[in-house]
Amino acid sequence: MDNHPIIDTFAMMHPLSEACRKDFASIIHPQTLPKNTMLLDFGKKATTLFFIQKGLARAYYNRDGEEVTYYFAIDRQFIGAVPSLFDGRPSLSAIQLIEQSDIHYYSYLDFEDCCARHHDLERAARKLSSLVILRGLEDLESLRFYSANERYQLVQKRHPGIMNRCPLKYIASYIGTSQVSVSRIRAGLQ
Repeated sequence: MDNHPIIDTFAMMHPLSEACRKDFASIIHPQTLPKNTMLLDFGKKATTLFFIQKGLARAYYNRDGEEVTYYFAIDRQFIGAVPSLFDGRPSLSAIQLIEQSDIHYYSYLDFEDCCARHHDLERAARKLSSLVILRGLEDLESLRFYSANERYQLVQKRHPGIMNRCPLKYIASYIGTSQVSVSRIRAGLQ
């Protein structure tokens, strides 16, 4: 079977059988979407996980009319409204493409069914989920204990190239500071 970026990502976590790869590939759908496309709107129930093959997306909340970015997915990363996927409630967040993107998406229910048929995929998903949880904890830790400068550098390390592709206001929101502060941090690092 030909390589598939999502399947390869899962296979890095745990080896996948050929039957599993074929079954998983059958539920994955590719699409190219323009900049500013909303993959999920506020208040909608999330049913889908997205893989940004090439491009950039963000997940964000709206707090008193202000957008607060809490997650980026750039080139070969996943994004989804996980709380809504797991509990079926309307999403408190939205997901938006920041640039034209080549994405792959699949239904979470189809994925669960596929995992039930293929325990190798289930193991890979568990390991990948553990990494996502660790990243979330690192993000919480960075907001509580790191300076804005340290958080900026963490974003650069975690998402190489994002600073040239993403509006400054989203970066500032993500690291919990103002656009002016981000400009100063950039100037200080050059």
